Amino acid sequence: MNFIIYATVLFVFFLQSFIFQWELFMKKSLFKFAMPVLFVLLLWNFPLPGLEEKAWHLFLIFLGTIAQIILNIFPMGTVALFSLMILTITKTIPLSEGLSGFSDKVVWLVLSAFLVAQGFLKTGLGQRIAYYFIYFFGKTPLGLSYGFVMADLVLAPAIPSNTARSGGVIYPILSSLCLNFDSHPHSPSSRKIGSFLMKVAFQANMITSTMFLTAMAANPLGVKIMQEMGIEIDWMKWFMSCFFPGMIALMILPLIIYILYPPELKDTSQAQEIAKKKIVEMGKMKRDEMIMSFVFFLLVTLWILSPTLEIHPCVTAFLGISVLLFTKVLDWKDISNNALAWDTFVWFGILVMLAGSLSHHGIIDYLAMNFQEFLGDLPWVYAYILLSLFYFYIHYLFASCTSHLSALFAGVLAIGKFFNVPLFLMGMTLSVFSNLFGCLTHYAATPASFFYGAGYIDIKSWWKIGFIVSIFHITFWMTVGSSWWKFLGYW
Repeated sequence: MNFIIYATVLFVFFLQSFIFQWELFMKKSLFKFAMPVLFVLLLWNFPLPGLEEKAWHLFLIFLGTIAQIILNIFPMGTVALFSLMILTITKTIPLSEGLSGFSDKVVWLVLSAFLVAQGFLKTGLGQRIAYYFIYFFGKTPLGLSYGFVMADLVLAPAIPSNTARSGGVIYPILSSLCLNFDSHPHSPSSRKIGSFLMKVAFQANMITSTMFLTAMAANPLGVKIMQEMGIEIDWMKWFMSCFFPGMIALMILPLIIYILYPPELKDTSQAQEIAKKKIVEMGKMKRDEMIMSFVFFLLVTLWILSPTLEIHPCVTAFLGISVLLFTKVLDWKDISNNALAWDTFVWFGILVMLAGSLSHHGIIDYLAMNFQEFLGDLPWVYAYILLSLFYFYIHYLFASCTSHLSALFAGVLAIGKFFNVPLFLMGMTLSVFSNLFGCLTHYAATPASFFYGAGYIDIKSWWKIGFIVSIFHITFWMTVGSSWWKFLGYW
């Protein structure tokens, strides 16, 4: 009976693929899709010693899900829903457990933050902020790069998608500015200013994504896993942990890239004139921008004070959405049509459920214990260094920060726990690295699709600079970052 169910599911999915994805099939994408599915089916009845049958099935489906996300044949939401269907139709987990992620406060926080972020894009407040920073800092190439960095930083707490920040606000302004300086992609003129600014803007986006819990969609998933393992962390604790070291890193990063990949132009005061002209064209702040500014400061203030006021950040985000709806800065169509928000809600809710189920069914502890036996006795400091380096550089094999975090975060954290690495130290390092390893390649993080895809930087330079920056990130956060967390008494 079970074989009939599995065969039917596989047949229906293949039939759908043949009908609606024929072009993908011609490109052998269907073959790539089939490999993880066949892997799961072949191993279904051969559990690892010491694992219960349902725990083994859950682990296999999890591996298949991560493999499909990495292969990127179908959207992440499609893969997540298919995974949920397989989990429940095979009775690996009950439906109530399968849907539990959608009742998680962290999932609703991410959704709410996405909806609030829509206000920045709709009102134009995000662009106004960026132009002001360009006006104040844009006299020199280095100053101009700091202007874009600061604009990204200001927007980061309330826009939980680094793709939305970079693609919706920073990149369009940056791209236009480069052309105004007669710096064109795929030409020698790219080195005038475009290549330098594109690289700084991208690399800075990786750092700003670490500085706030709500600055990147996958951050709360790491927090959820940490909480499952007994680590106390919330919006304010994340902010206290990452803001100070992050600010230092943001100050150093443009200098590193300026040395490695200097622009030919030395005077960019024209950028200030362009920004001033844009600000004049935008006119005085309009009503909706003022309300959006008020909501932004209200949210950040309440998030910072959430431990004192005992107001969950999710409730604060609901308050922000309610104000924007009540004042008609946003209407319900803006909410219902926000495809990115609802898409994230679906796959994120399912991934949160999977992370929780792996822990509850003892799979993470089982893998960590066996890995510890394989390595033998190792001082926790060495284990911390080795695990952190492994977690960072294995990202060369991933094309998504979220899929990487989903696949390895819980396991690496559990292994660190078995080696007696201080849990907060291990968990926070992994959380920070879950953003920073996006620096490595042109496919390592979604914002790279804008900045590398613009055509200002060749692939060799992108990888070379990315590797050098990775050394800076690892050294900085494992010394300055960990020392700061020690000073705060977090470990």
